[in-house]
Amino acid sequence: MPAKEASRRHIGMKHKNEEQKSYQFELIVENSIDAIISETLDGIVTSWNGGAVKMFGYSAKEAIGKSISFLFPPEMRDELSAMMNKIKAGKVIVDHDSVRVHKNGKRINIAFSSSLIKEDDKVIGISCIERDITERKKAEESMRQIQLIVDSSQDGIFGVSLDGIITSWNGGAAKMFGYSAKEVIGKSSLILFDAEKKKDLQMFIGKIKQRESVLNYDGAALRKNGSIVEVSLSISPILTKDNSVISASVVVRDITTRKKTERHIEELNEIRSKFIEIISHQLGTPLTAVNWNLETLLNGDFGKLKETQRKFLQATHYASVEIAHRIHNLLTAMDVEEGRVRYKTEEVDINNICSGVINEALRKCELKNIFCKYIPLAVNSAPIYGDGEKIRVAVDVLVGNAVAYTKNDGKVVITLRLKGDFIRFEATDSGIGIPQSEQKMIFTRFFRASNASVMQPDAFGLGLYLAKNIIEQHQGKIGFKSKEGKGSTFWFEIPIKSAK
Repeated sequence: MPAKEASRRHIGMKHKNEEQKSYQFELIVENSIDAIISETLDGIVTSWNGGAVKMFGYSAKEAIGKSISFLFPPEMRDELSAMMNKIKAGKVIVDHDSVRVHKNGKRINIAFSSSLIKEDDKVIGISCIERDITERKKAEESMRQIQLIVDSSQDGIFGVSLDGIITSWNGGAAKMFGYSAKEVIGKSSLILFDAEKKKDLQMFIGKIKQRESVLNYDGAALRKNGSIVEVSLSISPILTKDNSVISASVVVRDITTRKKTERHIEELNEIRSKFIEIISHQLGTPLTAVNWNLETLLNGDFGKLKETQRKFLQATHYASVEIAHRIHNLLTAMDVEEGRVRYKTEEVDINNICSGVINEALRKCELKNIFCKYIPLAVNSAPIYGDGEKIRVAVDVLVGNAVAYTKNDGKVVITLRLKGDFIRFEATDSGIGIPQSEQKMIFTRFFRASNASVMQPDAFGLGLYLAKNIIEQHQGKIGFKSKEGKGSTFWFEIPIKSAK
């Protein structure tokens, strides 16, 4: 091959390679996800890649030939002038955060880098690469908000390594313990606890390494001045994406006030227990003697009574029995609240219970001239199993209320009947009834209907609360129907079942 022809072919291949490289470079620029823009020294757009089209919504035709200022929010035009002056002075701008405006008006957070374009040492323009960092900014703002929450929290929040070294320290921890972040970061968290609690902390770190959390651990911690602060600790493992434990977060709450309150409540409970004991023994026992003496007189054991004397003693006996019942109900309500009530399981003759309660109620009915009728259960009915004494309390409450809230010359009917697999008790009266607006509260502890408070101002409002608890403990149901001024029917149902 002649030398000249070989030389021409070599030059052709070189040009072809350069053209190929230039074409590949153009493809890279055009397909970049970043906006790659070139401008004149006056800020006029001279090139506009596909990334710029996607990022800002303008086609190359719309952007080329315009001042780059169309991408800037109005309040940032000064930044544009400062940036152009800086670049013209030969300075390079790298990863500068700023804001641009999309064609649709939406603002975009970007990071841009700019520099001069030179050809043969002659400046011919400016190149600018802009990257959408909107998601990064959102994440940074979210982290900033979280940091603000942590810093402003009244709880102490700090991080510890798996060796127990403090790695972060919020304002709440500084207030609680008296140490600044500078004083504790890098030091062992054991400085916050006494010798006894240090063992617990070491045990907690062991749990954290096993990906276990420690929740609401109450203990005592040491302040910088040596004083004790009662705290509740929650410690959680901090995990990497591959689920490895790298450290732990600790949340410490000052519970000094809560502990003082708890101790005060304990003291009050002790006082209450002593008071209950006084009521139970020092009042209950004398009342039993009073009732027994009154019953002896009413039975005529010390001679026949005149009618006036008998009625006087009946009223006195009724009042004395009421006091005893109220003391008993108060003590029972306290036992219910504290879970001390125990229930027996035995065969219960509910007919006998109702008969006994109604016989006692007849004396009260006689004083008020109330007609009282009892419709008992059939003799061959299946028995129920439960605590007879407790069921008697429920029956006594419903019968007692029916009589108490029925005016003179009224009517009370007590019915016991089978209803499917249940025995149903009903106490129907012609009494004052319950206002519609107050009916939803009727089984609430210490609640009394407004008209009931007028008729019986000294009652406690515990009876229906206790009755409901008793019936529900027997897997039964309790309810009522009532109309103010027209009377009420209170009922309960207890299932028929064999003893277990």
